Amino acid sequence: YAATGLGWDDPAEGWHHCPPGMGIHRPVWLEGRADLWVEAVFFRPKADLESAEIWVDLGCARKTGRHPVELRLSLYGRNFEGTVFEDRAYPDPPELAHGRNTLRLAVKVPEGRIWEPDTPWLYQLNVSVCEPGGALLDTATVQCGLRWFEMETEAEPRGRLRLNGRPIRLRGANTM
Repeated sequence: YAATGLGWDDPAEGWHHCPPGMGIHRPVWLEGRADLWVEAVFFRPKADLESAEIWVDLGCARKTGRHPVELRLSLYGRNFEGTVFEDRAYPDPPELAHGRNTLRLAVKVPEGRIWEPDTPWLYQLNVSVCEPGGALLDTATVQCGLRWFEMETEAEPRGRLRLNGRPIRLRGANTM
């Protein structure tokens, strides 16, 4: 609990946005993992919208040495039928050291379906980390779209947002 909490609506006192002393308010569970695991996956489309960078954070609980792993990637259509690539091995098998290990992988997405508000095409990226020789250790899945936001910094007015190269206006509310 930091700058904002759940808040509540009280008929006598009104609406409260920032109550002090917030604690755990949802179910909590423990998750057993292998000692080499996928911590996080981030899919970052490039401005050409035909290639992307995949960031994979791999965790290693083994204290000493470096530990080779195999990384396998698959990219499918999420809300449409399609396979961009399947079970593609990372070309340079990484060796993990103790702690967090970040890998950045470049991939092509030829003839990709662009995410737009009217056509919200989504992809599903599956990442698997295996022992050398193929024993599966962990997997992670993320949903992603091919879209690119940029902010105008040269022409006037500065600060205008563009989605996939075209101007867009975002509307909404922010508490901060």
